[in-house]
Amino acid sequence: MKLRSKFFLVLVIFSLLPLGGVVWIERREIARLEAEISAAVRRQMLALWRQILRLSTEDSAAIIQMSKRSFEFALAALAREAETALGEEPPARVEVFFASDFDDPFHRPPESQWRPTTAEESDSGEGRGYWVSHRRPAVLLAPGLSAESVREEIDRLTGLQEAFRELAQRLGPLLHAAFAVTESGVQIVYPGRGGFPAGYDPLGRPGVLDATGEPRWIGPVVEAGSRRALLTVLQRVSPPGGGPETVLGLEVLLSEVLRSEALATLWRSASVSSFLAEAVPAADGRGEGLLVFARREGDGRGTHWDELPAPETLQEADPEALRRLAEAIRERRSGLLEMNFRGEPCLWAHAPVHGGLAFLVAVPLAVVAQLPERAAAAIEAFTREEIWIVSAAAVGAVLVAVAAAWIGAQRFARPMAALAAAAAALSRGRFDVRVDLRTGDERDRVIEAFNAMVPKLEEHLRMRDGLLLASEVQQKLLPHRTPAWPGLEVAGVSLSCDETGGDYYDFFEDASGTPCVAVADVSGHGIPAALLMATARATLRMRALAAGGGAALLGDVNRRLAEDFGESGAFMTMFFVSVDAERRILRWVRAGHTPALLFDPFSGRFRELRGAGVPLGVDPRAVFVEESAGPLPAGSLLFIGTDGIWETAGPGGEFFGPLRLREVIARHGRAPVQALVQAVVRELEGFSAGKRFADDVTMVALRLL
Repeated sequence: MKLRSKFFLVLVIFSLLPLGGVVWIERREIARLEAEISAAVRRQMLALWRQILRLSTEDSAAIIQMSKRSFEFALAALAREAETALGEEPPARVEVFFASDFDDPFHRPPESQWRPTTAEESDSGEGRGYWVSHRRPAVLLAPGLSAESVREEIDRLTGLQEAFRELAQRLGPLLHAAFAVTESGVQIVYPGRGGFPAGYDPLGRPGVLDATGEPRWIGPVVEAGSRRALLTVLQRVSPPGGGPETVLGLEVLLSEVLRSEALATLWRSASVSSFLAEAVPAADGRGEGLLVFARREGDGRGTHWDELPAPETLQEADPEALRRLAEAIRERRSGLLEMNFRGEPCLWAHAPVHGGLAFLVAVPLAVVAQLPERAAAAIEAFTREEIWIVSAAAVGAVLVAVAAAWIGAQRFARPMAALAAAAAALSRGRFDVRVDLRTGDERDRVIEAFNAMVPKLEEHLRMRDGLLLASEVQQKLLPHRTPAWPGLEVAGVSLSCDETGGDYYDFFEDASGTPCVAVADVSGHGIPAALLMATARATLRMRALAAGGGAALLGDVNRRLAEDFGESGAFMTMFFVSVDAERRILRWVRAGHTPALLFDPFSGRFRELRGAGVPLGVDPRAVFVEESAGPLPAGSLLFIGTDGIWETAGPGGEFFGPLRLREVIARHGRAPVQALVQAVVRELEGFSAGKRFADDVTMVALRLL
């Protein structure tokens, strides 16, 4: 062998040995670095998600507290007005309705409406709901107290009804009821309603006797009558002019308060549960436990809160952890705690609401650990690739691999920091925030999911505001009271299947003073339906002030709707009827609507009122024909409804149908029309087995006296 060959061989050997050692050392060091980075990322991300969960829970509790403070401010303003009103001379005596009057169909206020409730049926087994008036309050007296002995106090309290109405308009659906109780046991409640249990004592309401001059929250407690869970804020008022000492109170449905909480979308998976609970002594007498008043099981959306018919005790396998959680809630501390829930290890976040009441969220540890585990898996795959590159490379490749590992760690941390900053901006209401980064690995899916979540959240909030506006428009379109027409008895009701419905009914008089009734069904639901309904109502009432019969009236309305909504494809069917009560003659126009039913309660015969006419808003050149019938026998009953009545489905998919409707009308044909309408509603609810109606249900009943 030549010398140069031997020298080359020695150089090669002495070069490979150190290089092999360096490669082995680098492989070992890279493996160690990978383990440390993965562990650090797991710890940091886990700490980050735990902090996000805690802050989300505290924010939800803070939002609930803000809702409560708004009621405290409203109660303080009411207290100032009450001090003045109760200290002055009693106002002029007005007609007073007691709570028992609302339960009597012959004495309740004429504008009273039936308020159904989703609570469990009352202990007496009677229907679920009660009569309520938004124009008049109701008066209740303590047992043994006569109205004559406290008439002055009743007159003073009626001076508060205007303040109650203004308060209800400002607070909207958040306010369930406002009331005032004097020290002698006289109570006024607005809106006025019935449904109170026998022997009800206003002074026996929780917290009334202990009320002070500062707002004080009571509850949750179950409302007498509806069996709904309520939060109540109370304040005692001592009028300087010598009036009776009075306790004022505002009632809020627990479900309405909880509706305002804003738990982050990240914690609304199908496995996450939320609770409203209070710390109470444990059942075994040792330590403390938790009493749950409302809960929300994870459904992927997290929008539905369940009020419990009776508070439930939270029982878990670890009594020590449960005791520590209850102790933290009682001490009004927020924080995190690991405790099993339904046999699964969970991370519990809690934040105080008031007193011993707290907002809780239970998240399985598997959900919390998902993102850190995915990030750690991405790091492990990346470092394994680097190890193979180092194994096949020289000393320079080893150094490059080390640098690449370092750069890789920095690159991984940067998207996580950007996500955390974006989440913080989103929590402050910044819906324009986006994360503009690309990593080329699994982290891109997390970034894309965050960027896709933000506009959907903003769209959801905007949609909710739109639906609330449409619902408000629709409610204002419907009659707020039943007209008192000589020779006629009328009643109507409209039940929406969604937040906003497509049905409409109205009572009004034409230019000659003739009573008119309209029942309509708008295509679709939501804001478009509400706008079409508003336009039709305004046009109908405006046109009714001019001369002309029903055919000309609906022809003008049809042309206006066709001009405004023809290209949108929206339309509405309508049954319009005018009544000559003195001669008992009906004149009607049918615009594509279901025929009305004319029933003679003495002969038991039905007649369908038909007529030619297309739906309104389809063809601007459509011609409508006015039909007539009469003179009719006294007591004749006209029933107009929408297709949601006979299309109500039972548990087996069978429709209610027109035959069942006629049977109900025949059974109640001689009863007051308001009782007939409520009977039809009860039959529909019983037939559907309590399920929500698939379509809007609207009906009007009219009797010729």
